[in-house]
Amino acid sequence: MSPDEYCRRKAAASGSSFYYGFRFLDAPRRRAIMALYAFCREVDDAVDECSDAGVAAMKLAWWRSEVAAMYDGRPTHPVTQALTAVLPEVNLPAEQLQEIIDGMAMDLRLTRYPDFRTLNLYCYRVASVVGLLAAEIFGYTGPAHAEVRARPRPRLPAHQHHPRCRRGCPTRPHLPAAGRAGAFRRARG
Repeated sequence: MSPDEYCRRKAAASGSSFYYGFRFLDAPRRRAIMALYAFCREVDDAVDECSDAGVAAMKLAWWRSEVAAMYDGRPTHPVTQALTAVLPEVNLPAEQLQEIIDGMAMDLRLTRYPDFRTLNLYCYRVASVVGLLAAEIFGYTGPAHAEVRARPRPRLPAHQHHPRCRRGCPTRPHLPAAGRAGAFRRARG
C-alpha cells in the first residue's frame, strides 16, 4: 500500500465528514490535507487508544523522532512519507507538527486545566495549529495570513474552544473550574 493510500484509508476510517470534503479538492491539496489529517489521527490515537500513559508517552516520543527524521529525509512511517512528498509544494513547519504532539502530550498530564491560559495553549496546539497548516495547504496568503502567522499564539474566546473541551469527555481535560460557570455566557456577549 502506498503512503497516500494509507493516509486516505486512515482519513476514511475515522468516520469524519472531513474526509468527504477532502474529496472535492484538487489532487495536490487533497493529498496534502489527507496526509496532515492522518498525522493528526495517528498522534491523537497514540493517546486515545492507549490506557497506559507511559506507553502513550513513548508513542508520542516516537512520533517526535519520526517528524525529525522526516525533515532529515528519513521518514519510516507511511504518514510521514506522505507528508515528505508534499513538503516541496507546501510549507509545513516541523515546529508546528511538534506543537500538535505537544497538545496530545498535554492530555497525558492534565485532567483539568488550571486556568484559561493553559486551556488556550491546549486549543492552540490541537486545533489552531492544524488550521494554520491547513491554510498553508489550501494556499491562503491573504492579508490576515501574515498577521496570524506573526502572533505567538492566538487567543480563542471561550465559546470557540476545541470541541474536545466543550463536550466534557471524561477521558479529556475539562474547562477550568475557575470561571467555568459564566465563561460561555460572557464570551457570547
